[in-house]
Amino acid sequence: MGAIVSEVTAKIRNLVPESSGRWSDAALAALIHQAEMMVGEQCDSDWTTTEISLVAGALYYPLPVSMIGVGSVVLGVNGTDFIDDVLFPCTIADLDAADVDWRDTGGTYPTHYCLMGAPGSESSRILLWPKMETVTAEKVQITHLFSYTAVNLSLVARSMPAEVQDSVYVPLVMGMMYATIDQQRANLYFRSAFEAMPSVRSRFVSPYSGGTPGYTDPTTSRVGGQLR
Repeated sequence: MGAIVSEVTAKIRNLVPESSGRWSDAALAALIHQAEMMVGEQCDSDWTTTEISLVAGALYYPLPVSMIGVGSVVLGVNGTDFIDDVLFPCTIADLDAADVDWRDTGGTYPTHYCLMGAPGSESSRILLWPKMETVTAEKVQITHLFSYTAVNLSLVARSMPAEVQDSVYVPLVMGMMYATIDQQRANLYFRSAFEAMPSVRSRFVSPYSGGTPGYTDPTTSRVGGQLR
């Protein structure tokens, strides 16, 4: 394991000794950040959880910009132990078909969720249905893919095995470096990186979790998947 920003930069400098005259360390760090976002999305490589406190009468809740994909949404009635129920994904069309007045429908606890807006955008929200009529300490915990939003200290500390750096990060960065200089060369680097991604993804995803680390099978939830 090694820090991707420092080690990938060193590997690029070794592969292209003259690169320092064209790309500064800061420029390479920015390209490594772009590569990290691609790896995170394509390889499901970085999972975390976010907790949201529920509010009486609220349907929509904002999501952090760093959230780029949702694995599961689980209810915690006491706000601490998230073991009470798994919420089911749905669409606005599902809600319209189930209840024409769904926006006004209240309930004891939400049973379904719908993602609103593009993941990773400032306007990204989650809809929790039905809205709660009374709230005490209830929260939901969202297991989700995480993306670094900038070249910050957390990204600088981000580590990956050397073989993952060599097979994915280095060719991705090299492809971006040469994208406006030598398109054919850039395409070869990109092809190499994307061909390696399925193998890299298999390192992070358990075959017993439905493809999603931290995922909880909603069929085991005490509330059935049908909209009520």
